[in-house]
Amino acid sequence: MTISKLQEYCNKPYDLIESKKFRYLFVLGMGVFVFFFLWVFEPFGLENLKDDEKFSVIGIYAGTSLLLAALQFLVVQNLIFKNYKVCNTFMWLLLHLVLIGLSNGLINSYLWNDGYISLYYVLYFQWVVFSIGFFPIALFITLHYAWLMKRRAEKALAVNARITEKQKRTTDISETPVSLKAYNGKNAFIGTINRVVMIASAENYVEVHFIEKESVQKELIRNTLSNIEKQLAHHQVFIRCHKSYIVNKQFVKKIKGNAAGYKLQLRTANYEIPVSRSLNSKIKSVF
Repeated sequence: MTISKLQEYCNKPYDLIESKKFRYLFVLGMGVFVFFFLWVFEPFGLENLKDDEKFSVIGIYAGTSLLLAALQFLVVQNLIFKNYKVCNTFMWLLLHLVLIGLSNGLINSYLWNDGYISLYYVLYFQWVVFSIGFFPIALFITLHYAWLMKRRAEKALAVNARITEKQKRTTDISETPVSLKAYNGKNAFIGTINRVVMIASAENYVEVHFIEKESVQKELIRNTLSNIEKQLAHHQVFIRCHKSYIVNKQFVKKIKGNAAGYKLQLRTANYEIPVSRSLNSKIKSVF
């Protein structure tokens, strides 16, 4: 693999650690894995301890690993990550190996070296942790990324076939009137369903994208997207696909899937609208 291809691969969107489910399972699994690994293989002189002593010492190692994972993945990560990609996912998981190696080295120095911190112990623990975790993490990310790309691409193809079939059967688009109100309760937009393409959040406003004289126009309404969603609840063609977007399903041309999720490609103005994680698993039923 050339450097340019490697860089391209590294910058591919990838939402593994964006998943709260994965992060909670990882945090819990890390503590459990460390405990049972140390209990079964008994490194670092653990084989010389009685069962009750061994249980207590291993509990310190495992508890520290669990605490570090919780801080890194459930607290710090939300403050750092804006875009999730293959390489920053890999580096974030490797950082956890570094933290485990460092903490284990410090714990070992405290327990077996009278509190004296030895650089040898710290480097030794880093080597042990890296040798155990580096290649499994690299292999897991590679295989999971490939599986996710294939799975979402297949699902996107199936949904696109349904969208195309529906468009063939549908000869007219609804001209049902629709009105959107501002905070003050007054009508701020009046039109028909076949004119409203999508509605996007814009800080204290929402931005209505609609068709006017064969071009897309925009109109700001002082309201929240959640309030607008409630106003449109009786119109089934509108769907809240993301925290920042409501789209008209009649304007969805196709969906695109990758390792970061799905995007809706609209027939008008070449819009590509992201799909929230909560909707990923229900994308087939929605369309």
